Amino acid sequence: MPWIIFKLLMLFLDITHGGPTKIINGGDAVPGAHPHQVSLQWNQRPSLGLPGAAWYHICGGSAIDVNVVLTAAHCVDFGKASEFRVVVGDHRLYEYDGTEYPLQVSRIYLHEDWIPGLDYNNNVYPNDIAVLTLTMSFVNTNIIIPLDDDTDANADSDRTGQNCIISGWGLNDTNSDIVNTLQDRNMTVLSQTECEQYWGEGGYIFRGHICVFDGPDGTTGGSACNGDSGGPLVCQGKLAGVTSWGREGCRMPNTGDFMPSVYARVSHYRAWIEMTLGRLSGSTGRG
Repeated sequence: MPWIIFKLLMLFLDITHGGPTKIINGGDAVPGAHPHQVSLQWNQRPSLGLPGAAWYHICGGSAIDVNVVLTAAHCVDFGKASEFRVVVGDHRLYEYDGTEYPLQVSRIYLHEDWIPGLDYNNNVYPNDIAVLTLTMSFVNTNIIIPLDDDTDANADSDRTGQNCIISGWGLNDTNSDIVNTLQDRNMTVLSQTECEQYWGEGGYIFRGHICVFDGPDGTTGGSACNGDSGGPLVCQGKLAGVTSWGREGCRMPNTGDFMPSVYARVSHYRAWIEMTLGRLSGSTGRG
């Protein structure tokens, strides 16, 4: 299932405990280590017919242009642009660090072939990617991260075997305690074949996916989890993936073992991203 907590459950967690938690077996990120990382937040009050704003972290995202964020389609396919904002420079979600500032989302561009929850052609959640434009530009454009194109002279064509970094504010376990500090962890990129072997050969993984995994062991392994959706996978300084889906509960229920975390492969969607960036002056996005 996609890694986004069901909306009402997320609200319950935020209201009763103070917010979602972190990557499983990650560690506290060094402040400023992932400047491209944003917190995507949703104002649930309009959906309840209530005035005002009550913002809740639901997903991550990455700054890819002066006023553009890349995230997962399933993070934003249920609401209007006016119901979302991104917070740049955040480190501790529920404390003020003096580095964060919010920016309103102006338009949402979902991938045209994203259909929520549909499993077609034996692929799970293909095209889970979206571009968000913001009402204002970033104060510091140095936070923009370059997109992976698989042409790096030091990179294999699909980054198999490379050590890459995931980050986010998602759950640190299936039934986790709550912390609010941005987490990160180094993970190893699997080949498409290896990832298929874990998820079911020919059934789940296609060329638009990139998987990371450090083995099934519940102590030494790790995983992205609910609340990390839309966030970055970074390989050699480039945005290589957008957190998409994984095992429901983020572990195997009986053993506590991990399964690979699955991301939308940025290099596969780079042409679509660039085409979308080229048409931002139009009105094709969803307001």
